[in-house]
Amino acid sequence: MSDDPLSQIIGRMDKQDVILKDIQEKLLTHLVVDKEMKPALDELVALWRGSKLLSAIILSFAMIVGSIWGVFVWANDHIK
Repeated sequence: MSDDPLSQIIGRMDKQDVILKDIQEKLLTHLVVDKEMKPALDELVALWRGSKLLSAIILSFAMIVGSIWGVFVWANDHIK
């Protein structure tokens, strides 16, 4: 490459073209992988939300059963 500024600019633009083509290929690969993984990720998020709901239901049930058991034990000790 010569020291001519125009040839330097053209050389840099050629390098940019190669870099941009590489970025475009990576982006297309990412989009393909994203299309393949989106359903699995959506299902995983749905399971996670469902598990949060299920844990809240189990916790509420345990609190209710504990309260009823407490009333039962209190009634056994105090009502005779």
